[in-house]
Amino acid sequence: MSSLQRRVENVGKLYGVRKARGDSPAAVVDKAVSGVKFLVEKGAQCDLIQAHWSREESTLPDNHFAVGQRFTPISPLLIACDLQRTDLVRLLVEKAGEDPNRKGKIKSTQAGPAVLPLEFALHNCSLSRKEDRWRHWKVVRTLIQVGACPGLLRGSSKGAVWLNNILKSPCCQGPLLEHIIICLHPSVICSMTLDPSPNVRTLSPLGAAVNANYTGGVRALVDAGVDVKTDSTPINRIIDLLFPREPPEAT
Repeated sequence: MSSLQRRVENVGKLYGVRKARGDSPAAVVDKAVSGVKFLVEKGAQCDLIQAHWSREESTLPDNHFAVGQRFTPISPLLIACDLQRTDLVRLLVEKAGEDPNRKGKIKSTQAGPAVLPLEFALHNCSLSRKEDRWRHWKVVRTLIQVGACPGLLRGSSKGAVWLNNILKSPCCQGPLLEHIIICLHPSVICSMTLDPSPNVRTLSPLGAAVNANYTGGVRALVDAGVDVKTDSTPINRIIDLLFPREPPEAT
């Protein structure tokens, strides 16, 4: 692990400890991030061995460690996303050689497979409190700006719950979300997710967009390839959103 990666990991640990104590970690994290910026300005780079692993990852188990423990799954970019520090996200990609499409983890002991920074940020955004969601959406926007590719995201057996939640969030709705939708793989836009309503049922992203009366989201999903004939969302509701009827003229 490079000195830069170690420093960013320590910032993440410090943030976690302070947050768990109920302290306000902002000032301490600001000072620690300044140290990271200093290293980058002096030429520190992210470990290129990890970038090599990402190109070969399809042949490796999720928790694989290269010979001699030269490989580490820790991603400074994921840690920056977790801190909601868009300045650090941009710095790591633009000046420290980090790959915005490299999978990783926020700590070496984290269970489960490594994830893409954009996937991590979208999940954080969708699971955050509504009043805090705009901050996480800024992280998503920054990742897209520095080259994160939505087309690399894939659905899972649990469905893309992040997409449903974000479609229903006014602070996330708009051109950026519609761009992301157009780029998504069919396994994401056609996924079904449990809807936490009193009558627990499965809900598609199209259904979530319709329920939110989000016309732009509905149009983007249809343009991206969602089959309205096989989707569980009533076709008349989709038509009403996409082709609103003009009120009759007064006589």
